[in-house]
Amino acid sequence: MYDKDRGKGDGAVILRDRIIRDLDSIPSLPTAAIKTIRLLQDTEVSIAELARTIEYDPSLTTNLLHLANSAYFGASRQIDSVRQAIIRLGTNNLFRLVVASAVVPLAHQPVRGYDLSAGELWIHSIAVALCSDLMRAELGLSTPSFMFTSALLHNIGKVVLGNCEYVEPQKILDMAVSHNVSFDEAELAVLGIDHAEVGALLLDRWNFPQNIIEVVRWHHYPNNYPDEKIVIDLVHVSDNLCMKTGIGIGVDGLKHRVSQESLSRLKLSTDIAEHVLIGTMENLSDFRNMLN
Repeated sequence: MYDKDRGKGDGAVILRDRIIRDLDSIPSLPTAAIKTIRLLQDTEVSIAELARTIEYDPSLTTNLLHLANSAYFGASRQIDSVRQAIIRLGTNNLFRLVVASAVVPLAHQPVRGYDLSAGELWIHSIAVALCSDLMRAELGLSTPSFMFTSALLHNIGKVVLGNCEYVEPQKILDMAVSHNVSFDEAELAVLGIDHAEVGALLLDRWNFPQNIIEVVRWHHYPNNYPDEKIVIDLVHVSDNLCMKTGIGIGVDGLKHRVSQESLSRLKLSTDIAEHVLIGTMENLSDFRNMLN
């Protein structure tokens, strides 16, 4: 029996419990990345302490210097120290880079259950982050710095569900079609959990900031979030716009619904949406290269 609010059948409850248990088998983020993420949550952290932590990870150090010396930051002079790179990038961009560097190995792999080939999920994630930021600018909105990172991570739960051998995507899709509901609602009915909640639980295990976890958790259900919705609205609408243009579209792509309340709260016109999407497509390649 289909329940649009929650998978309550015995099978769904069993699957939900199994999926949550399996989160413990997902590899943790690199130690340097976890420590840097924690340090960046401290407004009093020193550049010296950040630099010492990052320098323990050769890959992270390489990525940091590459980004700091990229044309995007108008690098007129090459820098060769982590400390200088942090100063040039600033803590917001540093946070984005650390998250991207840590998550790329997961997000780049094929996601079989959603019929996404290697790299497609990451391309979609970058597109949604970029689209959210461009939409914010076009609408003249002021948003917290965690929005971009939240958008990058909004579908991280798909990596888990999409690679569970016992999760049957065709059964979920059949439920979505036969009951005329969105794919995430069908996930909930069949599995007792959807990819948004799985992603939030995974980020909680990785000790990510709560504000990022909440955006990931509610990006398909912005109206269910009880507090300020602007970031969730932007990520939710951007996710749907990018899906409709075919960016990183998987088996679920045509079975998601945009919240009319989110569109209304954002006062998003068709003209602005089209302009934002054009900008997203024009900038996607550059941002993809930077965050890779």
